[in-house]
Amino acid sequence: NERLLAQVKVTNKSGDAQNLQYRFNWYDAQGLEVDSGKSPWRQFTIYGGDSITLQGVALNPDAKNFRVSLRNVQ
Repeated sequence: NERLLAQVKVTNKSGDAQNLQYRFNWYDAQGLEVDSGKSPWRQFTIYGGDSITLQGVALNPDAKNFRVSLRNVQ
């Protein structure tokens, strides 16, 4: 579909489970954000010592780069 696929490996180095949310932000070749605010926060749990791969697909075909944001669920 000519859209950027992003994969990010997250590792929990603590011994406790972590309840987190993530969101991908997408940027064009000039570093300008595309699809601003359209990527929803998604929740996941990662257990102590485990790893998980987060995945996202850009909605806009102009996306050439990405950043992923993580936050604690409160």
